[in-house]
Amino acid sequence: MFLTKTPEILCSVGYDEKIDVWSAGVILYILLCGYEPFSDESDDDKVMFKKILNGAYEFHAPEWDEISESAKDLVRKMLVVDPAKRLSVNAAVNHPWIVGETKSTKELHDVTNKLRLFNSKRRLKTPMNAIAVVNAFKFGNHHLRNGSA
Repeated sequence: MFLTKTPEILCSVGYDEKIDVWSAGVILYILLCGYEPFSDESDDDKVMFKKILNGAYEFHAPEWDEISESAKDLVRKMLVVDPAKRLSVNAAVNHPWIVGETKSTKELHDVTNKLRLFNSKRRLKTPMNAIAVVNAFKFGNHHLRNGSA
């Protein structure tokens, strides 16, 4: 699952409640634009893991064009690779965007549609992964059997 792909988990280091801030940042990103912050067209987990470890994500146009700077600020502060520099849970829930101290330039009107789009992409990915695993066993791709897929 995408939420378990955090820098702390990928590096096999200890973690605290700030891992939840990372996961909430991923969810917030998805809610605002409709896709994961570290995904790309290649659908290659190694590429995604490298992006996660480097904190490499973008606010792509046109999805992010009308999202407020305050919302982007919160996402930026939640998706910080170094947990020591990442927002605490308390700081995240008290961020101006959360408490409503800043006004968005436009209402968040597409959340439901963005979630539907995100879920439809996830549903499509699962059968495709299942087919790849079946083919790996069928045709003897040993690297897939050993869990490196």
